[in-house]
Amino acid sequence: MRTTRPIALITGASSGIGASFAKALAEQGYDLILIARRIKQLDQLKKNLSCQTTLIACDLNDPEAIQSMIKRILIRKPQLFVANAGMGLQSSFENSKWDPINQQIQVMVTAHVMITHALVPQMLKTGGQIIFVNSIAGLVTSAFPPYGAIKSMLHRFALDLHTRYGHRGIQVMSLCPGLTKTEFHQKMKAQYQFDQIPKWLWMNSECVVKKALYDFKRRRVISIPGWYNRIFYRFAQNFPIRWCLTLLPIFKPR
Repeated sequence: MRTTRPIALITGASSGIGASFAKALAEQGYDLILIARRIKQLDQLKKNLSCQTTLIACDLNDPEAIQSMIKRILIRKPQLFVANAGMGLQSSFENSKWDPINQQIQVMVTAHVMITHALVPQMLKTGGQIIFVNSIAGLVTSAFPPYGAIKSMLHRFALDLHTRYGHRGIQVMSLCPGLTKTEFHQKMKAQYQFDQIPKWLWMNSECVVKKALYDFKRRRVISIPGWYNRIFYRFAQNFPIRWCLTLLPIFKPR
C-alpha cells in the first residue's frame, strides 16, 4: 500500500551508518527504499522499522544491476537520497589485486554518480535532497589509497551539485565523519593501527547520523561530526601536511 509519506533511498543500508540513517529517518516520518547486497540483514533491519520499507538486493559493482534498480526507484520518486554504500580493501594498496580496487571505485563512485544522474532530473521538477556519506579522510591527506581519494572526489561532487542545483530546489550535503564504530573499520583494522586510537576519538553510527540530520535541517553543506574532527580539519587546512600526519596513528599503516 502506497502512502503519502516522503520516501528516502539509502544505499549500503544493511549495517553501520546506513542502518542508523534508516532508523532515524523512519522515526522522522519517511518511508524507505533500502539497498544492499545482504538481503538477510535488510530483512532483519526491516523488522525494527515502523514504516513502509522496500528492500532491494543489488550489487553496486554491477552496472546492469544498477540500471535495473534505478528503473524501480524512479517509479517511487524518492525525495531524499543517502549515498552511503562503501567498501574497504582487505589488504594494503600495493598488496591488493586490481579487482577489489576496481570494485571499490565502482561501488563508491560509479554507482552513486549513476543513481544521482538518474534522480537529478526528477528532483529538479519536484525538489529533492541528497546526502553523501563521505569521510574526513577525503578532506585531509591520509594513508588510505584509493579510499581517501574516492571520498575526496565524492565530497567535491557533492559541493559541485550544491553549487549547480542548490538554488534550483535540490539540497545537497557532504557528511564527513571521522572514526566510526562500524564493520568497515573492523575489516580494515589489520592494516592500520586502530588499537592505538584513544576510545574518545571514536563515534558510534547513531551519533554520526544525529549530527548529520541536525546539520541537514539547518541546510549546512558540509557536516563534520565530532568537535575533535572539526579541529583536526581546521588544523589540516592551515598547517603543513607532515604535521597533520603525526597527530593520529590512524594515518600510519602497520
